[in-house]
This record gives sequence, C-alpha cells and structure tokens, in this order.
Amino acid sequence: MDEFQEAKALGIHTKPVLIGPVTFLLLGKARTARFDRLTLLDALLPVYAEVLSRLAAAGATWVQLDEPCLALDRTPAERAAFVRAYQFLAERVPKLKILVATYFAGLDDNLSTALELPVAGCTSTWSARVAASTRCSRRASGAGVKGRCCRSA
Repeated sequence: MDEFQEAKALGIHTKPVLIGPVTFLLLGKARTARFDRLTLLDALLPVYAEVLSRLAAAGATWVQLDEPCLALDRTPAERAAFVRAYQFLAERVPKLKILVATYFAGLDDNLSTALELPVAGCTSTWSARVAASTRCSRRASGAGVKGRCCRSA
C-alpha cells in the first residue's frame, strides 16, 4: 500500500501486483501431508477483499493477481476454488478491475476455468490451440508458442 501511495504522490499511476489467493495457499507449506490447504480459502478471502478495497479506495483501477498455479494440472476441487475465490472478490470489490496472470505454461485444460472467472482480464502463455479456441469479451493477452503473439485484445 505504501509503495502505491508513494508512486501516486509522484504522479505515477501503477497497477499493484499481488500473488493470487489460490496460488498463495497451494504454494504454502503444511505441517502434515494430509492437510488440505484450500480449507483456509474462506478465511483468507476476506483479507484479500480488504486489501483490494483499500487499494481501490486509494485510487487503484487495476490490480493484477498472479495465479501461476492455474497453469498447472489441477483437480476439480482446485479449479472450483479458483472460481469461488474470484466470485467472492468480484462481489466484494466490484469497481476494481482484476487482471489474473499466469505464466510459465499455457492454460490448456484450465482454460474453461480461467474464462469462468469474473475478472476484467487475464494474461497467460497461450498455446496455438488455446488461442484459436478463445472467444472472450474480456481483455485477454498472452505470449504464444515460440514468442509469436497468438491472441491479444
């Protein structure tokens, strides 16, 4: 928050970037192997909503939430957690434009999940197959295979 305010005071309009809530939990360490970290999602989402609300109140129009775990193989429960998380955030901070970013791999089997997220945009590394199948009214961007841009809107 301090860095955003500092940049704003200097006349620089920035887009804050945070790790997304689902990736935050999936990358976290558990004391036991059997602990399902996603059980913490419902307690974590109000914290994210508060931070995003404060950023919006401070003048942020876009916030990028990095969700690199969305580009990996996910279970149906994990995919549902992404949708649930972003539905919660969209309801709590409706005026803020959220950009979900993935990287290091394409969305592939998670494309339908990404397109279901109620966000203003998403960016990813797209494969040619995914880019050809993407028909999205939201902002979408990404780098294609071998550095060729496959889709940008």
